Amino acid sequence: MPGCDHVRRTFYGKILQTGDGKEAIDLLEKNHDISLGLIDIKMPDMNGLEVAKIIRKSKRKIFLIAQPAYSFNEEVEEIMSAGFDRILLKPLSHEKLLEMINIHSSSITGRNSGGCC
Repeated sequence: MPGCDHVRRTFYGKILQTGDGKEAIDLLEKNHDISLGLIDIKMPDMNGLEVAKIIRKSKRKIFLIAQPAYSFNEEVEEIMSAGFDRILLKPLSHEKLLEMINIHSSSITGRNSGGCC
């Protein structure tokens, strides 16, 4: 998994981490300025698909990136129908993550916010 410090240095964002799906929902309820979520699909308590569905039902505008363990066609379809904007397939890399963050940043600002590493 790309290091938080590297991402923070590149995009100057605040990074919040949770250990499971329920914590993620609690964190989102307490932090209304969150605009991007990198969500593991195989989390304990509540999986990433359930988390994404709850976020989408809340009508919050959060750019969701799924992090699945595998990339079977059926799973990709299920992930996208749960409400994710992008899927970050393994092997993970700084470049892939930063590219997706850049897509999100560009959609907010209406301009390209810088290239990947």
